[in-house]
Amino acid sequence: MALRAVGLDWGMSQTTPSPLGEMRVADLLDSLAAKTPAPGGGAAACVVGAVGLALAGMVLSYSVGRKVRSPHEGMLLTAQERLAAMRGRLLELGDADAAAYATLNAMMRKDANPAPGMLAEASRACTQIPMDALGVIAEAIDVMASLADTTNPHLRSDLRVAVQTARAAAQGCAENVRVNLGTLGTHAGEDEARIARERCDRVLASAVNAADGVERATA
Repeated sequence: MALRAVGLDWGMSQTTPSPLGEMRVADLLDSLAAKTPAPGGGAAACVVGAVGLALAGMVLSYSVGRKVRSPHEGMLLTAQERLAAMRGRLLELGDADAAAYATLNAMMRKDANPAPGMLAEASRACTQIPMDALGVIAEAIDVMASLADTTNPHLRSDLRVAVQTARAAAQGCAENVRVNLGTLGTHAGEDEARIARERCDRVLASAVNAADGVERATA
């Protein structure tokens, strides 16, 4: 979602952190720990998801190009490309989430006077961005499900950690959808908030179920 396209640039006057993908780990942790509204839980969930996907990428790196895995080479290469792209997408969504929340936070200050409809758009952004991130992670977990029997068996524990991390990130994204539903209902309508909740619950349940299946397959 293009924040500026819907007028969501209110928060840009605040100090904006560096893009997540360009930050050192220590700086990222300091930024998350700071007394600032963003980055917060939404960005953190996206980063955690990206870590899980990167670890699954390591499992693939130790699997592609190996003669014993040659029957699965095409699928493994495709999975590697998809997970790398989704990892980058999660970092983009983490940045977008931080910007969206900073914007909504600025609009809701007592001295703010946003134009009609802007709070609704800001609320939609704060709900839709973590929903998009949840969708990316759910898709990534489906990719991981195809790796249990096709990748290097010596890295099964790494694949388990990858999917456990991704599942935690999915749950974090869902929390960030849910926490914004009240604001969405107030400014955009209860029907819209209800639809968002139902979609969130459905996607999360599917992701958790798929992650549980990977754990069983790699036990």
